[in-house]
Amino acid sequence: MTDKLDRLEEIARERWGEKWAIEQKHWADGTTTEHAYHVVSPADIDDIDQDVREYEYLWVNEEGEYVVERVQLTTKKAIDREVVADPYDHVDEDQIKWLWVKDENDRWHRVTDVEEHEEGDKRTLVCGDVLEDDEIDEMATYDPSDQDYQSVELCPVCAASRP
Repeated sequence: MTDKLDRLEEIARERWGEKWAIEQKHWADGTTTEHAYHVVSPADIDDIDQDVREYEYLWVNEEGEYVVERVQLTTKKAIDREVVADPYDHVDEDQIKWLWVKDENDRWHRVTDVEEHEEGDKRTLVCGDVLEDDEIDEMATYDPSDQDYQSVELCPVCAASRP
């Protein structure tokens, strides 16, 4: 397994320098799968009125041979969040629902406070900025760098505040 991960890292560095990530999944049947990925760029696709990202995915087989696939995906957006089980009372009901927001420049920020207004909510960010609803492209409950579908750009001040 380590040889495969080492080979993924080697090829990823050759192709993408320092802008890549390796994702490994451990399945219930005891097997694992892994791949490296790199965000190429936002993509402008005719007839698609959504945020589209272009990624490259790298897979390596047991012999060290590899395949790179370029994929265009629409950005996943959370519509709602609901805790469906919390038997140990880990969820703080006063916690801000959307802890991370992405601004119009595709940079993620950590939210410290939400002020509700009739014309839309205003979110105060760790870095001191304030974003209104129409300035937010996407919202996430958890650190967006933990999401498995993309690498992300975090505001450096907000990133430094992560627990």
